[in-house]
Amino acid sequence: MPSIRPKNETARKTSIAGIILAAGESSRFTQIKQLAEFRGKTFIENVVETALNSVLSPIIVVLGANAEEIKPVLIRFQNQIQMVDNLDWKNGQSSSIRVAVNALDNKCDAAIFLLSDQPQVETKLITSLINYYEFNKPSILAPFIGEKRGNPVLFDKICFNQLHHLQGDKGGRALFNEFGLTRLKWEDENILLDVDSPEDYLNLKEKYE
Repeated sequence: MPSIRPKNETARKTSIAGIILAAGESSRFTQIKQLAEFRGKTFIENVVETALNSVLSPIIVVLGANAEEIKPVLIRFQNQIQMVDNLDWKNGQSSSIRVAVNALDNKCDAAIFLLSDQPQVETKLITSLINYYEFNKPSILAPFIGEKRGNPVLFDKICFNQLHHLQGDKGGRALFNEFGLTRLKWEDENILLDVDSPEDYLNLKEKYE
C-alpha cells in the first residue's frame, strides 16, 4: 500500500518539494538501474516511499531513458506523485533539473533533490534537512560525513532561476560557489554510496543484508 503522509503536513509553514532524478540510462549497469532490487522493492519504489514518508510536497519524479519500463512500477503512487518526462535526458543531469524546476509552482519555498540510485537514504535524513532549513533558511544545504558531501541536497527557491538555466552534467553543484553550501553534520557514511556499476550494487546489498 502507498505510504501515509504525516497528519501535520498541512500545518507546516514552508512548502518543500521532493524531486527524484530518475532519467539516467544506467549505461555502466547491467540492467535498468531504477528497477534493480533493494530490500524487496525496486530502487525507484524505495526512493518514492522514502519521500512519501516525509512531509515533502509535491513529489516530482523525472523520467527519461527507460521511462516506459519504469512507469508501470510507479502506478500505485500515481495519486501521490507527479511523473514528468525529460525528453532531453541524453544531455545530462542538468536537463532533468530544468524539467523539474519547470514543474514547480511559485508556492514552493525549496526543493530537495533525491537520486534514484540511492535507495538506502532514509526519511530521517530528509526530515533533518527540512528541520534545519526551516530554522536557518540556507540557500543550499547538504549532509556531510566529515569532509565528504552526501545526498540529497536542498535548494532554496532563490536558486530556482539558476537551476533552470543549468547546462551539462554537473547538476546543482555548479551553484555551490555562487550561493554557498551549508553543511548538515551526518553520521551515517552509507549515504555516500551510489550505484554506478554492478560492483557498487553488490557492495550496497552486502551492507544491508
